[in-house]
Amino acid sequence: MEQKYIMLGIFGVILMLSVGIVVSENAKEYKIETVSEILSEHVGGEAVIRINMSGENLLGTGFDVLFDNEILEAISVEEGSIMKKCKKTTFEALPPEINNTKGIVTFQDLCLGEAVSENGNVAVIKFTSKKIGKSYIKLNNTYLFDKNGDPINISPVLAGNVFVSVGHPMYNASLKIEKVSGEKYGDVFVFKVLSVEGKPVEGAKVKILNNVLYTDTNGTAEIILKHTGNFEVAAEKENYTSCSDMFNLQPLGNLKIIVPEDINLGDEISIKIAYSNETPAGGVKVSIKDESFVTDETGEIKYNIGKGVVKISAEKEGYKGDEKEIFAKGGIVCGDKKCEGNENCKTCEEDCGKCIVCGDKKCEGNETAQNCPGDCDSSSSMWTIIAVIAAIVVIILIVAIIMSKKKKQNR
Repeated sequence: MEQKYIMLGIFGVILMLSVGIVVSENAKEYKIETVSEILSEHVGGEAVIRINMSGENLLGTGFDVLFDNEILEAISVEEGSIMKKCKKTTFEALPPEINNTKGIVTFQDLCLGEAVSENGNVAVIKFTSKKIGKSYIKLNNTYLFDKNGDPINISPVLAGNVFVSVGHPMYNASLKIEKVSGEKYGDVFVFKVLSVEGKPVEGAKVKILNNVLYTDTNGTAEIILKHTGNFEVAAEKENYTSCSDMFNLQPLGNLKIIVPEDINLGDEISIKIAYSNETPAGGVKVSIKDESFVTDETGEIKYNIGKGVVKISAEKEGYKGDEKEIFAKGGIVCGDKKCEGNENCKTCEEDCGKCIVCGDKKCEGNETAQNCPGDCDSSSSMWTIIAVIAAIVVIILIVAIIMSKKKKQNR
């Protein structure tokens, strides 16, 4: 049987728990005292267990710590303060063993050539909480070693379990996301999801545009992005508060539309599309009115300029597009806000306004009941005339009454 250990105290991060055993040299007197539970504030937080030893002429101790590996994960075991005061110990030669698969931490540490000088802490064990729940912390195979190095088996003395409770997710259990690499269109973007303690979070769901990824053991997820402009990245995981952040994806470059300075009505002009470094841009979609063109390797297309202002736009995937308005000089131009020459409401509504159409049920402009009875009702015109005559008659009567009253007053 392996030689193992004893425990005198356990302390938690939030609430303290101590299990104390006082052992006389003859090992006849024991005292056990427990206080409350140990709490981990949130999932991903730490619970720290401290094991203390008390007694006289003792070289050290050994024990197994059993825990629920579905709730907790042991991450480190350190030598306690009173053992560090020994000139030499067995800690490095026989280091502690952590077995998270079975939920066991095995510890043994002896002071070589001398007894431990005082009572106090012999081991510090740190756990991280994996999910909401309550885990037992139980000591097993506990031993003290007397001044001769012989084990004193006191495991029957330790009755009952100590519990570590993991609280519900809190604000400080939220996630945060960082961009590790990636700047422009087509780059491999790497994002890292961390807890508030700065630890990588494995298995977090990361949403980028219409893509869903999951972080690896390093808390990272990567994707090739073919997009430009601002975009949102969100991260979430059970028992954590979700997070999101905005990032910017730079274009590969800018497009530039180049046209002649002087353009006359009816000219066939050369429209060139170039990158920001002035090199020709091939494969660019050029839109003019209702027509679309694609530039060749010279970055050029030909176009016959007609009447009016012409809007040109250029676009290519991965690049920032460009727009430009041009118009030809000379001639009568529809769109210059002047209704002139042979322009009329039918040929250039933009300059001459909308045409008045007989039959649109609107009596407007120079339309009358005679020239457009469909829009201007003759009966309505007659009633309008009657109303005007009636108004005139009323005015005449009012004037007559006033004059009559004045004559009577003069008499």
